[in-house]
Amino acid sequence: MKPEHLAPLEREKNFRINHLNNYQEEKLGQEIGDNAEGTSNLRFEIGDYTFNNGNRVNNNFETAFHNMQSGISIDNTSKVTLQNVAIEQSIVDRNYFVLCTCLEYDEKVKREFGGAT
Repeated sequence: MKPEHLAPLEREKNFRINHLNNYQEEKLGQEIGDNAEGTSNLRFEIGDYTFNNGNRVNNNFETAFHNMQSGISIDNTSKVTLQNVAIEQSIVDRNYFVLCTCLEYDEKVKREFGGAT
């Protein structure tokens, strides 16, 4: 934090929890800002798998597959085989609050993040 925020924190014992949208790299640099925060990238690789006419082979896998994929329907078919398939999905949700902490004292981190600990 900036040094001017340290005295009120010690006196009032109130932490400021900020919104994720307030940490843009363009404004704060890479040390504090993180444009990828709030983004989750999933990659689902399938080497060789066959879906059989409603008879589930691996219930956990098939449930996860159906929950992740969109635009693919495998219902009411006799057999579907997937080989060497990768499905990628990015989930972006920046509706979060952020409280940054450090587990040990570090002068470099102190300087990069505003000058006070």
